[in-house]
Amino acid sequence: MASKSNRSPLNPDSRGRVAYRLREVSALTGIPASTLRTMIRRGDLNPITSFGVWLIASEELEGLLNTRLRNGTSRRSNNND
Repeated sequence: MASKSNRSPLNPDSRGRVAYRLREVSALTGIPASTLRTMIRRGDLNPITSFGVWLIASEELEGLLNTRLRNGTSRRSNNND
């Protein structure tokens, strides 16, 4: 039998977690929860909503961190010119 995809929409990260609450993302990243909520409203961050609670998938968190790192690196290199 051939499966359509081995990839689950929610893949666990190295901690075995598939999603985090906003306060956990805030603690892990140092980004204030209010900023995370603003990012969600702007569409920059896509939460999973479960029973009225916003959860951030581990893959979404990884993407957020990669974007922040890239943007931070490019800002520093531009300021050094």
